[in-house]
Amino acid sequence: MTKIKLTKNELKVQRDSLKRFQRYLPTLQLKKQQLQMEVRHAREELADIDRRTNAAVDSNRKNLALFAGQESEALQDLLQIAEWRVGVHNVAGTDVPVFVSLSF
Repeated sequence: MTKIKLTKNELKVQRDSLKRFQRYLPTLQLKKQQLQMEVRHAREELADIDRRTNAAVDSNRKNLALFAGQESEALQDLLQIAEWRVGVHNVAGTDVPVFVSLSF
């Protein structure tokens, strides 16, 4: 723990620091709220994509059994990720990585 000196100069330094913190705290709280909102939005979008993927897998489950044979090795080349692109999105003055595209 930092020990505070009991002098007039230290009192002025502490008052100046308090003013600075009080001035910037609302901005920091707003940034925090905006980032939390973006995280919540990303989680909701991820859950939606997961639901749609599961629905697509369930609807094509019969067809997936056809690909379980020897030809499945040849299909693995088609199903490998070729490119994964990530961009940057500015949220409340903070650069946040954002998914752009995925190529197979």
